[in-house]
Amino acid sequence: MSEYSKPIKLLLGGVPVLKCNEKRFSVKSNDQPVYTDENGLDGFSDGAAELDLTLKQAIPLNGYVIDWNALILRHATVRPTIQIANKSYECEGRVMSADTGGAVNKTNEVDVSLKLRIVGTSTVAV
Repeated sequence: MSEYSKPIKLLLGGVPVLKCNEKRFSVKSNDQPVYTDENGLDGFSDGAAELDLTLKQAIPLNGYVIDWNALILRHATVRPTIQIANKSYECEGRVMSADTGGAVNKTNEVDVSLKLRIVGTSTVAV
């Protein structure tokens, strides 16, 4: 479980754009129980899995500063890759909210929330 304590990385187009220590990574199956008169709970219907990702005080990497507000206002679909706990999640979805800030002599930071569907997973070589 200590792998989940490490920073998360967000990549766009294969390029790391954010690194973040404080995150919420919530995966939901959206499976539904199936009931029958004969057996009661008889199984489950597969749902469309989704991922809610919230990054707090994320630091831009490699000089990239994403205009998160523009992505929200354009209702743009993004295709990020998320690396956490030696796993890589290829996703697709929308930026739901963003709060950006910075100051003189201080690293720019962003709080961003995304609603995503997972389109693929893989293991990250360590």
